[in-house]
Amino acid sequence: MRGRLIGGCLDTIGHLFGSCYFDIERFSGRYPEQGTILYFENAELSPPALIRVLLSMRFKGVFDNLAGLLIGRSSAECVDSSGLSYQEALISVLGGYDFPIIYDLDIGHQPPNLTLVNGAFASVTLDHKIATITQSFI
Repeated sequence: MRGRLIGGCLDTIGHLFGSCYFDIERFSGRYPEQGTILYFENAELSPPALIRVLLSMRFKGVFDNLAGLLIGRSSAECVDSSGLSYQEALISVLGGYDFPIIYDLDIGHQPPNLTLVNGAFASVTLDHKIATITQSFI
């Protein structure tokens, strides 16, 4: 997948989607030929809270025109008291999309934590379960 990176910690940015502070449609409009890769990681959201945030993003059209989605390792509990896992929460909301999704990346609060730069052009490859992200500042 290739495109411009935009994202951050879902606990924070999840509330900003659709506002003037995180207008992904406007961001994507700046680079219509290049595509947009959304990335996020979850620091403290439980699986049910994660579903609520992702559904809100879905209803706001955040996932409509993505070139891909990168998801970092979660710092939160992977299974809540109801037995719902973090991965099940992701699949329940994101399972129907046809863009590539790479999960459990070294981005976010959990070390090792690599830095992704908003606005950078990225090329992401996956080969035998090894993801490589190359960022260019063009």
